[in-house]
Amino acid sequence: MRRSTDRIIVSHAGTLPRPPELQQLFVGGPETSAAFEAALPEAVNEVVKKQAEIGIDVVNDGEFSKRGGFLGYVRDRMTGFEARPDLAAEQRDAGVIGATSVTFLAFTPLASECSTSAISRRSAP
Repeated sequence: MRRSTDRIIVSHAGTLPRPPELQQLFVGGPETSAAFEAALPEAVNEVVKKQAEIGIDVVNDGEFSKRGGFLGYVRDRMTGFEARPDLAAEQRDAGVIGATSVTFLAFTPLASECSTSAISRRSAP
């Protein structure tokens, strides 16, 4: 692990924007899989190079290869998971209100509108 006593080590988490050409192949489905796989190494090299050029200390592949987001990445590499479209419309937070929702009550409605996950819309007790 990189450490420093002189400055904060910089990294990032999450998906970086794919180059337009790679994105077209990415969303093209099975028909473009071979072309996507062929274009991927160069695109990753470029995104790693850009991160290093701007001073990011701990670079990554920008998650360029993760089809279907994180869940697709897990689904393709692990067993025991299945798609449940019948549950897609159900709220599955079991009424749990996280500490952030309780601490930042004014933020909770905004987060609920912006989030793709099920954030409880109930008021904190």
